[in-house]
Amino acid sequence: MAFNGRFVSGIIEYAAQRGANSKVLFRLSGHSRSSLELEGTTLSTADFNRVMQHCIQMVKDPCFGLHVGESMNLSAAGLISQIVQTSSTLKVALEHMAEFANLSCQELPVSLHWHSSTVELRMTPSETWWSKSPEVVEHTAAGVLAFTVRQVRTLARNSTFPLQIGLMSPSPKQLPEYRKILEGTLQFGQPYYSIALERHITNAQILTQDYRLLQLLVRHAKDKLAEMQGPSQLGDQVKRTMTGLMKPQFPNIDQVAMHMNLSVRSMQRKLKEEDTSFKQLKNELRQDFAFRYLSKSNLSMAEIAYILDYASPSAFNRSFKRWTGQTPSNYRGVNS
Repeated sequence: MAFNGRFVSGIIEYAAQRGANSKVLFRLSGHSRSSLELEGTTLSTADFNRVMQHCIQMVKDPCFGLHVGESMNLSAAGLISQIVQTSSTLKVALEHMAEFANLSCQELPVSLHWHSSTVELRMTPSETWWSKSPEVVEHTAAGVLAFTVRQVRTLARNSTFPLQIGLMSPSPKQLPEYRKILEGTLQFGQPYYSIALERHITNAQILTQDYRLLQLLVRHAKDKLAEMQGPSQLGDQVKRTMTGLMKPQFPNIDQVAMHMNLSVRSMQRKLKEEDTSFKQLKNELRQDFAFRYLSKSNLSMAEIAYILDYASPSAFNRSFKRWTGQTPSNYRGVNS
């Protein structure tokens, strides 16, 4: 199950305020209003897509997702919101946002990337979700961006510091509305959604910090994540870790093993038991990201080859032709 019920309930409530039939939307979700509000309620991706598609159709707002994120109460994030509000600094809050993002939306994993002068909160939708429901992904991600921008500014008690906002979608006709709500420098056609801010701002103290309560909430959140993930295959965990550690190139096996508190030999042995290998998993991710970068970004072939850790554009070209029978340029011409 991929989407938190309280998160979906907030979307339906907003759509109802804009004239949508809430009874129809709750029925499509498979839950009553009260059951969606329960802590453990989740929706499948298919159910969420169905609800969102009907919300967009009923409200007839090309910026529906953006407006949901702008208007949604910060408490709608539930446990995650409580955790970030009791964190000591914005830095700690951002780390927890990335760590526990799956509690709200498993299809939009979040990773945190530290650079010399900036920090970037990166949101990368799953390839399957994007390929099946690009409109829903764009509205959902725009809403998450708007919601997160509000939360970051509230936590830092400063509404004037600059933000860099990255979006996977092309520049929309409603660009002024995006600029007004997201309040940052916007870059469209990016390989993922992101919010970047100056690193020094993350030192800001949070007024509502509560160390003891934070420890309880974090423990509870980790238990919930463990319940959601269940006994997942190590290969899936390795792929998630690789994606989270991209800066922007793929990490090597030593970095991944260290991050997962495993020795390289132990990781290799366990992956072999699952009939896979680190190299195979890396190649699977390479393919996923290659398709995404070619279809949804303006990156050059040389830039894509670099990000995907190829020695040269020609090496990337050969691999892509082996996967698909066509060159990256031909694929981009048909799918972009």
